Amino acid sequence: MSRKRDGAAVRRGKDEIGRPVGEAVERAQAGEGPAQAAPDAAGGLQGGAEVPRGEEAVPAAQPEHAVHGGVGEGAAQGAEGFEAEHGRAVPRGGLRVLMLGGDIHGPVSGGIGTVVHTLLGARAMQGVDLRYHTTVAADGSRAHKARSMAAGLLRFPARLAAGADLVHIHVADGPSVWRKALYAAEAHAWGLPVCLHGHFTGLVEAAARPPLAALCRRLFGGAARVFVLSADMQRQVAALSAGRARTEILHNPCPPDGFDPRPRPPEAPPTVLFMGRVGDRKGIFDLVAAWPAVVAAVPAARLVVAGDGELDRLRGAVGAAGVAGSVEILGWIRGEARLAAYRRATVFCLPSYAEGLPMGVLEAMGAGLPVVSTAINGTPDAVVDGETGLLHAPGDRAALGAHLRALLGDPRRAAQMGAAGYARVVTAFDPERQAARLRAAWEAVVAAHPARRSPR
Repeated sequence: MSRKRDGAAVRRGKDEIGRPVGEAVERAQAGEGPAQAAPDAAGGLQGGAEVPRGEEAVPAAQPEHAVHGGVGEGAAQGAEGFEAEHGRAVPRGGLRVLMLGGDIHGPVSGGIGTVVHTLLGARAMQGVDLRYHTTVAADGSRAHKARSMAAGLLRFPARLAAGADLVHIHVADGPSVWRKALYAAEAHAWGLPVCLHGHFTGLVEAAARPPLAALCRRLFGGAARVFVLSADMQRQVAALSAGRARTEILHNPCPPDGFDPRPRPPEAPPTVLFMGRVGDRKGIFDLVAAWPAVVAAVPAARLVVAGDGELDRLRGAVGAAGVAGSVEILGWIRGEARLAAYRRATVFCLPSYAEGLPMGVLEAMGAGLPVVSTAINGTPDAVVDGETGLLHAPGDRAALGAHLRALLGDPRRAAQMGAAGYARVVTAFDPERQAARLRAAWEAVVAAHPARRSPR
């Protein structure tokens, strides 16, 4: 791709989307960071080591990953790896999808990463030729993220030139909207249909400002399909697009492997698990404030916190509340450690102020845990209040503490709710079901745009 083409892409972004994004890209392209760049879903800006200048070092994870036949490939697995594992050739000539989002291969990929890996690992995706284009690094310094954002934008036309039938873009809150609007405009310029996949929580409030409101009307109204996580998000998109968006509810899938829904042994200590980014939005400090009353009622109760974020602030709050002896802070965990945290828990708690459709809640239901959470956004689509868990208003610490005491003090009721949650999640949020619906929607979009297929 030529420098002339690169400059044209940046200028077009500034003209169509607005000066802030175009200027940020120009600064990052010149190596003049730091510029503000935010990850897509679960997290804020994190410090990290600077990387050397130059495209080879940006981003740390490769910006494109091939996925064939429903199997996600990292840097080490190519077509040969797929053939060796499955004993057949990579399917060719099928549906070609170019998917865009934040880094899902780094050490901290968050909820969107889990959703993508789960959907693309489903059998229903076999025969789909999918490539994933990373739009921003998941971790590192602000300057590193800005440079990774610029690298993703500048490499994108080459991805389109390689061939695709449609472009699928994951969209979250904040800067993600501006950044993804640049990609959508480029895809439209190539004549390709664009599908958007919403993961935002409070975009309606943010879009009250005129520039973002106009952007959202164009972005969502111009998409061939907008996948939303919940009925609440569907209402948000209708408002953002002035009723023009073609929406379809596509619930997050529950990852099927490794969870143990069996009741916990009676001798296990009553344990509450919080899993998510540590900060005000997830409500962890409400949980800490409510915890002394829980321990007073259930002296053996334990609180386990898993997640990254404001850990020093959390330790200070735990110490100030006088409950350090009953709280365990694990930090960010993944893999077997993550599964083990679910297995040792009695109740899952996520008292958030804003969510899309939290993967932690779905995973907890897959692990057979009752859920104590807030009645916001997509959470009520998953948790049936009084049947699979207990919901309260965000910020209501008294109700939060009462719900935890009720379930920890009544193991039989907690087990019944956990079993009901498991039965619900394995049907309504089954990965094969959700992946089949996504593929059918993609095929319908491509069929409606027969003249818009980029060259093979």
